[in-house]
Order: sequence, then structure tokens, then C-alpha cells
Amino acid sequence: MTHLTEQLGARLRDERQTCRVLTLTVQYADRTGHASITRSRTLSEATAHTPRLRATAHALHAALALQRARVRSLALRAGELGDAASASRQLTFGPDDDRARRIEAAADRARARFGAGAVRPASTAGMR
Repeated sequence: MTHLTEQLGARLRDERQTCRVLTLTVQYADRTGHASITRSRTLSEATAHTPRLRATAHALHAALALQRARVRSLALRAGELGDAASASRQLTFGPDDDRARRIEAAADRARARFGAGAVRPASTAGMR
């Protein structure tokens, strides 16, 4: 899930877009009963910030309670896209959000210069 949100967030920022709705689609491996299930969640504000997207995606996944289900694929889709320049952002008093956004901007610059796989979370190492 982390890999999907990293890709989605980077792509949104690259296209200068934000999303307001995140949709997770799970396709089961056995194809019996329900072949796939889709869940969506509306964010409180439009964003392209990867930690926010990751938290929402993980919450959607956890809500499905797929304890031992065999899963063929996961798809994460951004909906209600908007222009990043016109998006509003809730200000916080803590330094953590600003630090995370500065790190994200530096990672985006490194990806633009050295390729999409140049910077990624350690948990996604080895994934393509």
C-alpha cells in the first residue's frame, strides 16, 4: 500500500493536482463470490501530500478486514482532482508537517533529476 501511495502522491504533485477522494479496489485471487471490492473515502481537504494519502489508504485497507483473503491486486485511485495552486491547506502549529512537506519537495526534486526510483521509503525497496 505504501508503494501505491508514494507513486500516487508523486504523480499528483508532478501534475500539480490534488485529490479530494481516495478509492481502493481489491481484486481477490480465487474469483469466487465477489471478484472485487471497492471502497472510497472523502478527505477533509484536497491534498497531494503522501503521508496523508498513505494514512487514508491504510485506513481503507484496514476497514476491509482482509484477514486471510487471497488478494490478486490492489488499485488506488485519486478522485475529484483539482488544481494544486488553488487548493487550501490547514495550517498547524507543530513543525512536523512543514518538515515532512520540505522532505517531500526535496524527494520530488531528486526523482525529477535522477528518476522515479531515486528516493523511496525503505519498506518499498525492491518493488518496481
